[in-house]
Amino acid sequence: MFGLPIGGEREFLRELGLDFREMFTVGGEDSARRFLTRADGTQVGAQLIAEAMARMAARAREAAPTSPEVQQQMSPERMREQQRLSAYHLAEAVVAS
Repeated sequence: MFGLPIGGEREFLRELGLDFREMFTVGGEDSARRFLTRADGTQVGAQLIAEAMARMAARAREAAPTSPEVQQQMSPERMREQQRLSAYHLAEAVVAS
């Protein structure tokens, strides 16, 4: 395991004799659907994650002023975007043919 240069994944992997296939954000919708979704459609850990996000949002609302701008910054959508930007990624690559 090792890190890949952001934005230069394809070239980096090509120099190692690998073809880049896909990039997944750890915990993102695509990776959760592919790696955490059971046959019955439920996701491993989904309830715990939802509870943790709700607690985090409640604490943020309690600690922050109640202005509409601050409330918008603490929206679930905004929090997911911040999580996406600071998340780890998985790259799928195969031996170049």
